Amino acid sequence: MRLVEWGIPAGFDIPIYGGGIDTWPDNPGKGSGFDRWPMTPLGLATTAQLAQRGLRPRNALRPDALQIGPALLDGAPVPINWAALRGRRGRFDWEREQEWWYEIVGPLTGDQFGFTYPCTSLYAEVHAQPLTQPPSPDEQVEDRREAAGWADSVLNDPRTLILEMSTVGNFDVTDPLERAALCEIAICTTRGKLLMDTLVCPTWGNLPTEELIALGLDPHAVAVAPTFRQLRREIKTLLADHRVVSFGRSRAYSVLFCELEYDRGGDCLEDGALAIEHVDILGDLGKSIFECAQLAYSCYLGQWNADQRRYSLCEHPAPVASAAKRSAAVLELLRVMAAQAPDRYLDLCQIAEEAERSGRSLRRIETQGERRIRLARARDAVLNRAGTRCENPSCPDSGYLQDVSDKGEPLLQVHHIEEHAQNGRDHPDTMIALCANCHERVTRGRTRKQLNEIFRTAALARHQKYVSELSKTTR
Repeated sequence: MRLVEWGIPAGFDIPIYGGGIDTWPDNPGKGSGFDRWPMTPLGLATTAQLAQRGLRPRNALRPDALQIGPALLDGAPVPINWAALRGRRGRFDWEREQEWWYEIVGPLTGDQFGFTYPCTSLYAEVHAQPLTQPPSPDEQVEDRREAAGWADSVLNDPRTLILEMSTVGNFDVTDPLERAALCEIAICTTRGKLLMDTLVCPTWGNLPTEELIALGLDPHAVAVAPTFRQLRREIKTLLADHRVVSFGRSRAYSVLFCELEYDRGGDCLEDGALAIEHVDILGDLGKSIFECAQLAYSCYLGQWNADQRRYSLCEHPAPVASAAKRSAAVLELLRVMAAQAPDRYLDLCQIAEEAERSGRSLRRIETQGERRIRLARARDAVLNRAGTRCENPSCPDSGYLQDVSDKGEPLLQVHHIEEHAQNGRDHPDTMIALCANCHERVTRGRTRKQLNEIFRTAALARHQKYVSELSKTTR
């Protein structure tokens, strides 16, 4: 499965590493922007590397990282005199630069050189499974729950937007009049409110009438629609600092990359090629986090493809419809998945209660002093219940919603209403998820006693509500 069809995934919210960046032919050197990706660390491998050892990724639809490069020339490693090339680095006379390229590369390529930097999915070797072994029933259940939990998190995150597009052309050509071009775009909130719903003129000399009609679009209406250049600022403003969910993440990202590339230079480089001008485009796209409903829903369905050794990719729920209707279909798909997410709360509570009955939460461990062991499942249950918001019913701070942790998790902390060190319960009905401000107030503030009683009532009420509602749905 190829996650990226055009450009570099600056906003995919997983670590991105570079393969042999110091040997990239068109990397001018340190500080040029091409050193934005650190070198790939040990412990990560491609599917091909794992297969050589008789292994497969734990879940091929959930890569742990991406690697850009190494550079290829016509699909093969680049046979260049690197010593001669490095001697030219650090000089930014671009006219002279082209002459240097002909001197160094021309003899190898007949003065024709085009480099690509493939984007490859990487997986943690420690989680790899035997090559021909399908996921166990427990692993499939966990994958389904993770997908449902993801859907629940994006639906409850005020930063989430649903993005759907229609395009003409394709990604396999460099001709500006044949490139993949945007001809319709819809952006909506998780409540279904349309923030943008418009046709987009591709600015081609001759519009592909038959292709537009096949998409259900009026060619004349497309011809007189605003161009991407006219909509660019509005689109960038809408998407900046948001989680952008599309049914096909790589395609949506690729379309935006291609449009920004063409808008800046009036042309677009072939698939995978980079130039120094692309750094600004990567910066623009990196302001958003792009996420994929197709991958999550495929994990949710869990239909194993033995030949490809991964879950089968599902089809779009509304493949032939307007962008607005497709965005509504994706939103409904997210709601279907998220409806299963709260089940995990009951599971975690049950595990915590079993551990509590067995006495595990009463055991003590030695640190510099001594403290009681805390149940990770009880903490996980509280965070699952909270979603992305502080559970203080009168929390005045919304600033923590504008950011997430390095792992992409909400910036919330779990507070024990009954002092855990003094034998208080380690159970979700006496625990509450708080932002850092509210946690600090109840820990050290002058009104902490009053706050703690408010939190006691709020935590118990939320726990009882979840248990009551979920018990009805599981009967």
